[in-house]
Amino acid sequence: MKRQWENEELIEHWMLSAWDLAQLGNKTGATRLGFAILLKFFQRAGRFPAFKNEVPGVVISFVATQVSVPPEAYLQYDWQGRSIEYHRAEIRKLLDFRESTVADAEQMRQWLIAEVLPQEHQDERLREEAYAWFRRMHLEAPTPDRLTRLIRSALHAFE
Repeated sequence: MKRQWENEELIEHWMLSAWDLAQLGNKTGATRLGFAILLKFFQRAGRFPAFKNEVPGVVISFVATQVSVPPEAYLQYDWQGRSIEYHRAEIRKLLDFRESTVADAEQMRQWLIAEVLPQEHQDERLREEAYAWFRRMHLEAPTPDRLTRLIRSALHAFE
């Protein structure tokens, strides 16, 4: 995730819509802010942040202002407990996505070999294509490390 954001980019990618705000329901404090950030991150990337610090501070501040929660509350959002697992499941359900399986990952790998690798070998472009494939299939993409391994495996098989 990029670290520097211009105001126009924040508005385009991180502005909460009326629908987004309605999904916050009765959540308050750190839970409200954490859920809002997870929701926007997933809408943008098709996956959840791998770790708390993956979300840049300027994004946290921008979203915090919209949900009327101090940005510092993000530090109290629990990244290990049941709440975040529940929030992830809730977001997947709201957006009609499901967690990807090993079989889904293999299907994406085969698709890369057949459809993308004959024309493209740049790592960043392959990553973009893979993430786009998961979004089209309404699947939560695997972790960045897992995706890297899948892309390398596809490259090796293609060669």
